[in-house]
Amino acid sequence: MRSYLIGVLVTACVCSLVFAGDLTTVKPGNNVFKMTTTGERTGLCGCTKEFPVSDKSPSLSAEGTDMYCCSPECHDHASKATKEESTAMMATWKKAWDLKVPDLWANAKEVEDKEGTKMATCACGKKFTVETKTPVILENGVALYCCSDACHTQLTKMSALDRYKAELALIKAAPAVKQESKGD
Repeated sequence: MRSYLIGVLVTACVCSLVFAGDLTTVKPGNNVFKMTTTGERTGLCGCTKEFPVSDKSPSLSAEGTDMYCCSPECHDHASKATKEESTAMMATWKKAWDLKVPDLWANAKEVEDKEGTKMATCACGKKFTVETKTPVILENGVALYCCSDACHTQLTKMSALDRYKAELALIKAAPAVKQESKGD
């Protein structure tokens, strides 16, 4: 089970590495903002429509983020967009995405009686204090904090499917923790 959890966390880390400050500055690995304990995912399309993500959802890469599209028509429109249209669409999407960040599941939580202090359990099982320079990955509606660069590296070597499985296992094993963005 432990190796399975490590695999999931590694997958998440591959998608995006940033530090634990303001999560709205973190480039997400994909546009999924919610995943249930049964593995159902909800994405935020480039057109800003919320939709269920499946293995059959059309997708493309935009500015380093894997973007699932709400429909084949939306995928076709995004695929044919000019650079200017694509930049404008991503700017609009980013504003909508930033509103979703506080609702991401996270493996860190506030410590009772220590305002502003967060503790997390890494996919490797290590418990640690989350600091400004703690690496964090955003993918599949999950904000995963890594205890070290070594864990981040291990996670990034996983396939997207293995990361998804690891993230799902972490969600099932722990209660949901809402992530706060800067200024909350």
